[in-house]
Amino acid sequence: MSILRIWTDHLLAMNRSAIRRFAADLSGGDPEVLAITDAALVETPRTTETVGFYLSGRETDDENVLRCVTSALMTHGYTTAAEDKYQHEIFEQWAEFVTLPDALVAAFPEILGEEDPWDEDDWESYQERRQQDVREAYVPVVRALESAFAEAGTPLMTMELAGGDTLVFLAPSAEVASRWSGVQLATTHQGKPMGLRAPDWDTFWHH
Repeated sequence: MSILRIWTDHLLAMNRSAIRRFAADLSGGDPEVLAITDAALVETPRTTETVGFYLSGRETDDENVLRCVTSALMTHGYTTAAEDKYQHEIFEQWAEFVTLPDALVAAFPEILGEEDPWDEDDWESYQERRQQDVREAYVPVVRALESAFAEAGTPLMTMELAGGDTLVFLAPSAEVASRWSGVQLATTHQGKPMGLRAPDWDTFWHH
């Protein structure tokens, strides 16, 4: 066996050990999440049903394993997430963890307040005005939301999956967030890193 193969196998084993520790930390050692993780580490899932995300067929093994683990965290209640076309639903999920900042509620009255956009006579003008309002308030609003989570001791983070129509957020303890933030747990078939990172507000905006 070549030195390169030995080194590659060593790195793979280290990476998969990290994924297992990551799953344990983010789920608080949830046995059901760990059972799914262990099964994925033994036999790499390669179908949409077993991974939990739509696949192209070009994914790396670790890419599939990490998405499978993320799916397990999602289905067992350790994340907040919504598909792009249902992104507004995530506000209600966040409200289960923290009191939503007044600035956030004010920025989205049609979602979090009682404003009914269908009552508007001039729909196009209303849309243009609301888009401008949200653009101007966006950065202060998301920073206020981050502060609310930080003050609760559970910083808001994004699970970077490098694509897809579902943006996944987690709110682990400050200790767990510090341990895993910026750690590359896998690499996509396109060479993009995957792992826990600061909130991806750019993608959230586009969703």
